[in-house]
Amino acid sequence: MLKETGFYKQLKLIYEQQSKSVEVGFYEDAPKYDDGESVTNVAFHNEYGGIGELSDGPIAIPPRPFMSKSFSESKGILNASFNENKTDIVKALKETGEKVQSVIRKNILDWSTPPNSQRTIAYKGFNNPLYHTGNMVNSVRYKIAGKDES
Repeated sequence: MLKETGFYKQLKLIYEQQSKSVEVGFYEDAPKYDDGESVTNVAFHNEYGGIGELSDGPIAIPPRPFMSKSFSESKGILNASFNENKTDIVKALKETGEKVQSVIRKNILDWSTPPNSQRTIAYKGFNNPLYHTGNMVNSVRYKIAGKDES
């Protein structure tokens, strides 16, 4: 049996770093919209574009790459979190998840181009391309994945 020496603790820390990760985004267990549509499907079609359905028929959804923008804006967050929490991997991953989750939510709320079509504005009652009921913005979550050796 190995003793809990400084060297052993460092090896264990390295192993934990390699076996854990943080995942941020939308998950299948998020609440569905009233019409049964999943949040993951709505987020996908908003990110890449697609065809949506309004009460008066189909409508084209232009790409609004809010996730790509969010991840691009978040590149330095993981390194900063690890620099602040060198010995607590889980704390660094949680901090990273919380910060990236905030970036995604902010981009959903602040997104403005392309604007909603006149049909969509008439349906929603306002022009905020990535916000309607609040379900998508409230469904952004993070989770820590990987082996838990503690």
